[in-house]
Amino acid sequence: MFKRIKDHLWIQPKEEHPLSDVESAKVPSSGENDSSETSFMTCPQCGAIRTPEYKFCTKCGLRYEEAKPPGVSQHGVATPYQSPPQYPVPPVMPAKKNDGSCVASLVLGILAWIVPFAGILFAVLAIIFGATGVRKVDRNPHYLTGKGLGTAGLILGITGLAVSIVVVSIAVPVFFSARSSAQEKTCQANMRMIISASNIYAAANNGEYPTSMDDLVPDYLEEELRCPEDNSRYIIEWSPYSPPEISCPNHGSL
Repeated sequence: MFKRIKDHLWIQPKEEHPLSDVESAKVPSSGENDSSETSFMTCPQCGAIRTPEYKFCTKCGLRYEEAKPPGVSQHGVATPYQSPPQYPVPPVMPAKKNDGSCVASLVLGILAWIVPFAGILFAVLAIIFGATGVRKVDRNPHYLTGKGLGTAGLILGITGLAVSIVVVSIAVPVFFSARSSAQEKTCQANMRMIISASNIYAAANNGEYPTSMDDLVPDYLEEELRCPEDNSRYIIEWSPYSPPEISCPNHGSL
């Protein structure tokens, strides 16, 4: 059976083709052919030991004529070494960085919620920086990032602005109301002090009451008392026989 396979795989003698003078000059000598053949004595596909008389590999079935030694042409002439093709290296993209406007927008948006009275200023700045940062990231998506931070800062700025406006609209009237109430109480205290000073004056002057503010200042009062709201003078009706009648142009009389 082995003999049949060997007869089947026996290499048929090739027909001799006449070579031109140039091709005959390129044909290597017998020593060169022997060295190229000895360097190609294994199957290039499976690495099995090659039998020179066989056309096919006895292990993997590769046809030897299809696999030629490296660096040897069809006629057995050594070919020059060719370097592998050089493919262009794609440019390395720089690492993306967070946009500073987006980060500033997020920080200002948080401050708009933390600081109550300055929240309007922080909220307006957060909205400006957030809109600017998001626009920058959209224009340069390959180099900048942080659009989420800018969007979060923008949302915090808008909501913080709305909350700050509501807080201020509630706090300002309450503040002015408390201030007006405090000024009214201070004004009434000043009018009582003038009447008390007039009674002390009458007790020291045999029942005679003062007829002007000059009689009370500076012995009984350190200075002339006025309304604390707009520093206006009191309307006083003096009488030497009775305590003065005092009224305030802003808060009325006692």
